[in-house]
Amino acid sequence: MAAVKLLNVRKTYDGKEFAVKDISLEIKDKEFVVLVGPSGCGKTTLLRMVAGLEEITEGEIIIGDRVINDVPPKSRNIAMVFQNYALYPHMTIYNNMAFGLKLRKLSRKEIENRVNEAADILGLKDLLNRKPKALSGGQKQRVAVGRAIVRNPEVFLFDEPLSNLDAKLRMQMRAEILKLHQKLKITTIYVTHDQTEAMTMGDMIVVINNGKINQYDTPMEIYKNPVNKFVAGFIGSPPMSFILGKLDLSNGNIFISLDKAVKLSISHLHLTDDFDGKQVWLGVRPEDFRLKQPSEKTLNEEIEVTLDLVEPMGNESFFHFQLAQSNCIARVQTSDRLKTGDKIKMYLMKDHLHLFDYTSERKL
Repeated sequence: MAAVKLLNVRKTYDGKEFAVKDISLEIKDKEFVVLVGPSGCGKTTLLRMVAGLEEITEGEIIIGDRVINDVPPKSRNIAMVFQNYALYPHMTIYNNMAFGLKLRKLSRKEIENRVNEAADILGLKDLLNRKPKALSGGQKQRVAVGRAIVRNPEVFLFDEPLSNLDAKLRMQMRAEILKLHQKLKITTIYVTHDQTEAMTMGDMIVVINNGKINQYDTPMEIYKNPVNKFVAGFIGSPPMSFILGKLDLSNGNIFISLDKAVKLSISHLHLTDDFDGKQVWLGVRPEDFRLKQPSEKTLNEEIEVTLDLVEPMGNESFFHFQLAQSNCIARVQTSDRLKTGDKIKMYLMKDHLHLFDYTSERKL
């Protein structure tokens, strides 16, 4: 097992376009860290540089106490699980898992022991004599993971391994990968564009955009305290709603005017008078819109909205509506009586609202 450090790592193509911009990151031994961001943000390029499949333009990558910039992939003691499984179609599952060990010239007994142990962990014992075409997508994914396990690596690298699976199987495989990590305790770097995977799997999350780290923290800290508007909108499902407003600081109180009819109070922020009259983005999580006013004074005064769309989800519903000419989504307990076109009264949680600077989009 080993920690992984990236020091001022950069990657450019043709000396011009930055795929990765000056990233520094420390992943502790035995940690499960998820790199998440939109397509093209640089997360897979970063993973491939750790694996040795992409050259580093600048910086250092350290595994354990060894700088591995010039170490070939086969000598880095890492194991990578790819998005497309990359199984040999003409080989049995046993030989697919054993192939890398044969290249390293391990003894037949050692190979057999490692393959059988991995197959036992992953529930593949009865499939070792089959070929990949006889397996389901989930079984193929387990074989790809098994091929990584038998290497006894210091670091696991996962490159969007569940993107080819259906929703139910993705959920099942997420749980299996987490159980595997808890059992093996191997440092793991996991790349995904799916923020649900990031939230449910990572000990820590690295949110990347345009080749830069926007935030590196625990899942709940990123959810509750996003550092900017991009992170706030990317993490969370349904996403945070953003409404343009103007700050009004009066007698030590903070208000935000969304239009002529809506003025909300903010109870948990402390801003200087310099912000008075400035435009800001108000961010509201779906669960922070409420249908009922509780007895405690935690909500703003009522707002009347018209429902543009109602999405029943079983035990809850998603309400789509406009507030101050901005599209918003609320997550509420299911109500069969409400439908598209209905006018309803809603409230916002005073101490859960987020404000972002209009120009820099940094959180206030």
